[in-house]
Amino acid sequence: MKIRSIVIFFVSLLIFGGTWYVIDEVLDLKAKSTINIDGEVLGEGNKIESVLDGELMFLLVGVDKNIDEVGEAQDVRVRTDTMILTNVNFDKGTIDLISLPRDTKITYKGSTIKLGEAHSYGGIEGTLRSVRKLTGLDIDYYMSVDYDAVLRLVEVIGGVEVDSPQEISAPEINVYIPKGKSVLDENQSLYFLRARQVLKNGSDLERMKNQQYFLKQLVKEVTKPSNLLKIPELLEVYKDNVTTNIELGSLGNIALQAAKFDASKMTTQTLEGTDGYENNANGGRVSYFYVDEKKMNKLFSGKYPEYFLDKSEVDKYKSNNTESTIERRQNYNYN
Repeated sequence: MKIRSIVIFFVSLLIFGGTWYVIDEVLDLKAKSTINIDGEVLGEGNKIESVLDGELMFLLVGVDKNIDEVGEAQDVRVRTDTMILTNVNFDKGTIDLISLPRDTKITYKGSTIKLGEAHSYGGIEGTLRSVRKLTGLDIDYYMSVDYDAVLRLVEVIGGVEVDSPQEISAPEINVYIPKGKSVLDENQSLYFLRARQVLKNGSDLERMKNQQYFLKQLVKEVTKPSNLLKIPELLEVYKDNVTTNIELGSLGNIALQAAKFDASKMTTQTLEGTDGYENNANGGRVSYFYVDEKKMNKLFSGKYPEYFLDKSEVDKYKSNNTESTIERRQNYNYN
């Protein structure tokens, strides 16, 4: 069975894994999870660095293995199943999550593809370049999470409480979730995140909203005092299932401020737009998500003006210039 829609909630592994950041684990953690990226790969003249002091922005991605393949071939041409622009403010203790629909139509090196496919062509660098071009934001950091982590994480913390809008039953895989409140184990959690019974219309946007809800519930569980006793196990989940180019110093900074973070300070949004279909060269129909450019520009110019690659775009939008900024970004230092 294909396991999809796993993990927007793995941001908690960064935030609360860092909470239990211990010195004798530093070298092992760095060796297993930290991957360096050359800033020039993302854009000419670009440097990998934080834009603002006391704040960290990164792209959280959940990857989806090619289950039709066997062995190492499953890791070839892997797409991103989940992409979330994440901003952590250490001083305020806030976490802002903005989901990017995986079916968003983009142009990648002259070809029309979906945003989630960029990873299969160019790895995490291709994904970061695509997101930078789409949003116009200076996004240098990423965190990539293996989908197996959800099984281990939920198992370690002893389950996640949810309020299901209806009864969910999948006897073929021995999963049952009652309507109302219940504590889900790891297998129930996976199914809850992907079951269409939970969604109003079965759309990808509804799927992302469901992931965001689950994330908040997970954060509540991870931050319980009783889970402090599970530090070693949580660190092992992090080391075995996460890769990132975020410096350990930034993780340590989050750890020092961890008491400020809680689910009530977490905001969730999704890029707005519309769904549609186009015919491909083979005569088939391909579904796409078309981002509402005006709403996206308004969102980012209001929340993250300091992160714009082209600072003049912020002023142009504020002066009610309706020209598409995405068109201007197509030629930004990308290829």
